[in-house]
Amino acid sequence: MDRGVYVFTDGNIRIETQLNGIAKKVNNITSKEGIQSAIKKAQGGQIDFETFIELAGEAGIAYWTADLIKMDVSYFDASNHIVVIEPIPEYEC
Repeated sequence: MDRGVYVFTDGNIRIETQLNGIAKKVNNITSKEGIQSAIKKAQGGQIDFETFIELAGEAGIAYWTADLIKMDVSYFDASNHIVVIEPIPEYEC
């Protein structure tokens, strides 16, 4: 988040792109409760993506990864420690 870069990888190939990413400040203190609250608000449609990344940075989240095989998102602090793992909700047609 502090670089504003999106990274896409399949484990072998890594692509970094700016897209619409804007660098955000990441708090030095990690708050599991803070990121859980931001996730809940985002999933509930109460906040937009820009607000979500602001709240994630305030919660000390440096980056997150989405695993589309395991169907989960892992949120990491600046020391590369997992703070929260959240399942990706199933999409129903």
